[in-house]
Amino acid sequence: MNERRIMIKRIGIAVISALTLTTCAVQAPTLSYDEIPFTERPKNIILMIGDGMGLSQVSAAMYANRNRLNLEYFPVIGFHKPYAFNDLVTDSAAGATAFACGVKTYNSAIGMNRDTMPVPSILEEAEARGLATGLIATATIVHATPAAFIAHEELRVHYEDIAADMLDVDVDLLIGGGKRYFDRRDSDNRDLVRAFKNKGYQVYTYMDRDLNQVPFNTKRNLVYFTADKHPVPVAAGRDYLSFAARFSPYFLEQRSEEGFFLMIEGSQIDWMCHSNDYSEYYSRTPRNRSTHPNYPH
Repeated sequence: MNERRIMIKRIGIAVISALTLTTCAVQAPTLSYDEIPFTERPKNIILMIGDGMGLSQVSAAMYANRNRLNLEYFPVIGFHKPYAFNDLVTDSAAGATAFACGVKTYNSAIGMNRDTMPVPSILEEAEARGLATGLIATATIVHATPAAFIAHEELRVHYEDIAADMLDVDVDLLIGGGKRYFDRRDSDNRDLVRAFKNKGYQVYTYMDRDLNQVPFNTKRNLVYFTADKHPVPVAAGRDYLSFAARFSPYFLEQRSEEGFFLMIEGSQIDWMCHSNDYSEYYSRTPRNRSTHPNYPH
């Protein structure tokens, strides 16, 4: 128990008070948040979300990997219940708003409460506190999960409005698909790619070069579009998530001495489950080290 407390102190993870940690034979006492003796607060926060990755998906992944997952190395494991305020079956928008903003809302809401009032997200709070911020997704960057961290819209399908909302937040890093919602819009003639560049952002796309070949400058914010709409599945050749997950913390560390907040979403788990495509669900990302000239090995 002492070793466990030391590890909790070191990495600053809060234990959900209702969760009882157990071993095979010994039940550890439950601690409330206020009872955890933190010695220092964590400087950096990386939130990794598997969209559609519930207990069934975790179990299936364990069975497919000889009953071993890296999740088992986590010193503390809890449960988050993201059901909508009026529906036991949530969707990605209400679920992500619960993650990002800490409130229950109706299905399809993006950063709004049940009364359609905007609520601040953890990313916006991080920005206000001077932290660097970033969002990565393997769907469009305006899809429900990343959108809930940076936008405020009554409906998740307002993709072009979500794209416009992103210009109002000085986010340091955006990586994901959906370029068409920024520069070939149906609702107006605005070119948001040009608007990002006018704000001083570096903007690159999948048509320019692969992500691991981008000559990034850590002094400037960065947007990288991985597809015109949704990125293709892993089985069709998508391979940027592994590099993005390694590169982004390094990039954001250079952006602020206060620390950073980074959300990384594996967006397509949910899609593969909807289509019962287990081969794609179990596809593994490349394990090769980065070869980017500016990335520390």
